[in-house]
Amino acid sequence: MSKFPDVLGYRLSAGIEILKPAGFRYRTEVAEPLKPRSLKEAEEDTRVTDVTGADPDVRIIRQREDSDGTLVLTVCRVSEDENAGHGKGKR
Repeated sequence: MSKFPDVLGYRLSAGIEILKPAGFRYRTEVAEPLKPRSLKEAEEDTRVTDVTGADPDVRIIRQREDSDGTLVLTVCRVSEDENAGHGKGKR
């Protein structure tokens, strides 16, 4: 059982709002986007450049504890359009 709260799937900003006040140490890693599925998507820059939590489309897709006890949050850009109808809330 992990000592960290489960913030998987949360927007980065929401995850930070849970972790910071509780005093947990964390750092972020960025997952590079997969190969574009369409020409339109290829023209859009889908890379994550802001890991402060200000970008609402940045979500936590993986969390793990590092050897030094720091929580490592892997994030990527997930637009709300892609999640429509899949039961994901706006956590």
